[in-house]
Amino acid sequence: MGHDITTQVLRNGIAVNAEAAQALQLDPTDELIVLERLRYVNGALHQHVETYLPASKYPGVLAHDFSSGSLFDYLEQAYEVVMSRNDLLARVEVPSPAMAHLLQAKPGTAILAVDSTVYSDGDTPVAFGIARHTPANSEISFSMRNPS
Repeated sequence: MGHDITTQVLRNGIAVNAEAAQALQLDPTDELIVLERLRYVNGALHQHVETYLPASKYPGVLAHDFSSGSLFDYLEQAYEVVMSRNDLLARVEVPSPAMAHLLQAKPGTAILAVDSTVYSDGDTPVAFGIARHTPANSEISFSMRNPS
């Protein structure tokens, strides 16, 4: 669409997260890779994204530089994982004070958060993530049409 998309990687490491493990159909104590990024569109902060993957399946993610390029393109090239489904849940969230600061939002401001669980062929969960949008980007619009 002609926009300049850039990414700042804040963290690429190991974590334990029960919510993400459940979405990935793993044990709540399993180690996960967490990839935390800020995304910018045309130089303006657009969203904060945390993505979790099973550490045992995709260890190469820890050594890869995700400041440019797509995580899912990398998984397809490095692990031959083809994404077949993405389940999304859009919700309104009041972020923690630390997250509000990161998103340049006033404390107490509601934002759009989108949970995403991505599956490969065979409905195998690959990644679970949460994208939190800045207040200026916390809006969804829908257009429904009658197929005639």
